[in-house]
Amino acid sequence: MIFYGEKTVKADIRVKKNKFIDYTGLFFIGLLSLGYLLYYRSFAKLHIELSFIKAPFFVGDITFVTCAALFLLKWSINRKNLNYFTYLFLLYCGFVITKTLIGYFNWGPLSLRHAVLFCYPLFAIFSYSFYRYDFFEPKKSIFLVLVFIFILKFLGFHLYSSLTLFILALILINAYPGRLIKYALYFLLLAVFPYRLLFDTSRTFMVGNVFAIVYLSFGFLYVSKIKSKFRFILLFFFLLLVIYGLIKVSRPNELQSLVGYEGFKKGYDANMEYIRSAESTFLPIKLSDIRLFNEEGPDNETIVYNQDVYNQDKEVKERAYIYPKKEISGAVIPVVKSKAVPKLDTEKADIPSAPREIKVAYSTGLFRILIWQDAFRELRMKHPIFGFDFGRPLRSRSLEITGNAAGEWSRDGWICMHNSYIDMVYRAGAVGVLMIVFIIISFFILIRNSLRKRSLTGVLLTAILLNWFVAANFLEILEMPYSAIPLWSLFGLTSAYLLKDKTQ
Repeated sequence: MIFYGEKTVKADIRVKKNKFIDYTGLFFIGLLSLGYLLYYRSFAKLHIELSFIKAPFFVGDITFVTCAALFLLKWSINRKNLNYFTYLFLLYCGFVITKTLIGYFNWGPLSLRHAVLFCYPLFAIFSYSFYRYDFFEPKKSIFLVLVFIFILKFLGFHLYSSLTLFILALILINAYPGRLIKYALYFLLLAVFPYRLLFDTSRTFMVGNVFAIVYLSFGFLYVSKIKSKFRFILLFFFLLLVIYGLIKVSRPNELQSLVGYEGFKKGYDANMEYIRSAESTFLPIKLSDIRLFNEEGPDNETIVYNQDVYNQDKEVKERAYIYPKKEISGAVIPVVKSKAVPKLDTEKADIPSAPREIKVAYSTGLFRILIWQDAFRELRMKHPIFGFDFGRPLRSRSLEITGNAAGEWSRDGWICMHNSYIDMVYRAGAVGVLMIVFIIISFFILIRNSLRKRSLTGVLLTAILLNWFVAANFLEILEMPYSAIPLWSLFGLTSAYLLKDKTQ
C-alpha cells in the first residue's frame, strides 16, 4: 500500500508538471500569434543581438527555442520509448541542422533565414504536444472571443487574417454551453466583422478565401443535420454569395488579372521574346551586400486593416506602394517600388489598354512566373539531390534581364521565391518533395476525420488551414514568421483536436 501511494503521488506530480508545460507553451504561442496579428512586421522585427552569431535573434526565434525546450522537458518527464516517428524526427532535425551549418559557413547569415522554412513546421509538433482539451474551457473561450471582437471593431490588424479571426471566434462561441450568451456573441461577431475584406483584398487571399468558403459551404452542409432537400438550396445560396463578392466587392483589376488569360499571355510572350533576344549578351551584376530582410522598408505597407482608416482613405490605400512601369518590347514591367502615382501611357502596351492598376496586376503575376521558371531551370541543370545550400542567394536571370523588381534584388542581393512549395524543393530537393507530400496527405487525413466525425469544429479548422496553404502557392507564407508560426501551430492543434484522445 505504501508503494502504491508513492507511485500515485509521483503520477500526480508528473500530471501537474505536464499541465504547467502545456499551458506555458500554448500561452507563449498564443501571445506571439496575437503580436503578429496586431503589429505584423514591426512585431516580427523585435530582436536581441547575440555575440556568437552574425544575425538578429528575433522574437519568433526566441519563442521557438522556448517551445523546443518545453517540448524536450515534457518528453524527458514522460520518458516515452523511441519509435519509428521519433527516428524520422531526429533524422529530419539532423538534416536541417547540417544544411544550416554548411550554409552559414559557406554563405553567411542568410542561411538562417532559409533554415526557418524547415524549422517552423516543428511548431506543429510543439502545439500538438501542448494541446489540452481543458485549456479552452468556457471562461477562457469567452475572453478570447471578446478579444477578437474588440480587435475587429477597434484595432488595426493584418487583413490577410480576417477570415482566420472570424472562424476562430465562431469555433469558440460554438463550444460555449450557455445558449443565451452564445447567441449574443454570435450577434456581436456578425455585427462587427468587415465582410468585404474577404474579397476586397490581394489576389492571393481572394483565391485562398474563395477556396476556404466553398469548402466550408460543402463541409458545413455535410456535417449538419439539415434535411437533404434544403441542403441544395443553402449550397446554391452560399455559392451565389461567393459570386456576388467576387463581382461586386473585389477590386476589378485584381479579378480581371485572374481570369484575363489573353492579356496575361500577351505580356508573357512579349517578355520571353525580349529575354531570349538579350540572354546571350547578358552579364549578371555583382552584388556584394546580402541582406536578411529589408530593414528600411515599411512595416505594414498596405495590409493592416483599420476600419476608420479604410473607410476614409480607401482610394489612397489602393494606390499606395505601386510599381512604376518600364516598357520592354511592348510589355509593361514593374521596376522599383514608389509611392508616386505616375501617369501610364498604354498605347504601346501589348496588354489590353486599361487603367494602370490592371497592368500592375498582370506584371506582378508575370514576375512570379519568371522566378519560378528560373528556379526550375536551375534544378534541372544542376540536379541537387538535397537542394541548393541554405544561404545561397536566389538570383532570377529573367528578372535581371528585364529589369523587373530591380529595387528588391539589387537592394537585398537576392529575390524572394513567392511560392513556399517551390522554395522547399529548391532548398531541400528530395526532402522538400517529401515534405510537400506529407503536408498534403496529413491535411487530407484531417479533412477526412472532420467529415467522418461530422465535426463542425474540424471543418472550420481545416478551412483556415486550406486558406493559408492555398495562399502559400503565391507568397512565402511558410517562411515568414508572422504567417508560418501561427499556421503551423494551428495545424498541430487541429491534428490534436481531431486525432488525440481527449483524456490525454
